[in-house]
Amino acid sequence: MKKVGDSMVPIYICEDDQRIREFVQQSIESYCMIQDYDFQVVLASAFPEEIIQQAKETKQRGIYFLDVDLKQVLNGFDLGVRIREIDPRGFIVYITTHDELLQETFRHRLEVMDYIVKDDNAVIVQRIHECLDHIHGQNNELTVSEEAYFKVKVFGRVTHIPIKEILFFETSSKKHVVSVHTEEEMMEFSGNLNEVAEQLPESFVRVHRSFIANLDKMKAFNAKDNEITFENGESCFVSRGMKATVKEYR
Repeated sequence: MKKVGDSMVPIYICEDDQRIREFVQQSIESYCMIQDYDFQVVLASAFPEEIIQQAKETKQRGIYFLDVDLKQVLNGFDLGVRIREIDPRGFIVYITTHDELLQETFRHRLEVMDYIVKDDNAVIVQRIHECLDHIHGQNNELTVSEEAYFKVKVFGRVTHIPIKEILFFETSSKKHVVSVHTEEEMMEFSGNLNEVAEQLPESFVRVHRSFIANLDKMKAFNAKDNEITFENGESCFVSRGMKATVKEYR
């Protein structure tokens, strides 16, 4: 397991056959070196849980080369679903002997980049190279320009909300529930504002015990009424102690 630099795009390989795993890793690393791509294999493992944990810790858009028939609690499709929860815009490539399972990627809505069948080593290498070329050509600064998301779980479904679209968070009248207000909608999820605040950039300020406001989205501040108005017309309250902070933000 390696640490990945800020400018590097992390690559993960999950394959339970050691021979194939080493073959895929060597093919990726040698090609990235020759092409001078800012991609780095940070983990090659037989265990899906290790891939999930490393992706959580790395917190960057990644590239995932996965086997389907993993002899673990999670198979390759289960792992793909978990990866999508952590890295919704990551690149997933399956390398497998099971070409008949291609339709499963659509059933799981995994938005897979490629599905490579293990039948010819030369073809496998060529397809791996094509995937890497495409990703590099699409955006060779993925880790720098990647848009930030706030993840919420609503009715068991994970939703990723672009940070730049969030106006404010509000404590709901329901116990242990927070409302997130965006430019277009409002959603409720389980949690509290203390937990929410830990996941947000500096533009989000706890302006009131019941509100966290994205001050970059503030249209106006009414100091008399202690109220912020946002670009879409919604508003939230500001405590007396936070009035000076809000006034000075701009």
